[in-house]
Amino acid sequence: MGKEHGHVNWMDQIFKEYEREGGLKNNPGFGKPLPESALSGNIFEGQESASFRFG
Repeated sequence: MGKEHGHVNWMDQIFKEYEREGGLKNNPGFGKPLPESALSGNIFEGQESASFRFG
């Protein structure tokens, strides 16, 4: 499967297995809209544990 010039394309193999097992369809949020709270506010707010700072 996916052998080219004697080696396996691991990413192709992993992706095909992921699709065969249902992929994102096993995710409980699949096909649902994002909550409005995810689309508002400052994405950097409340990130005191960030390993780097801007400014």
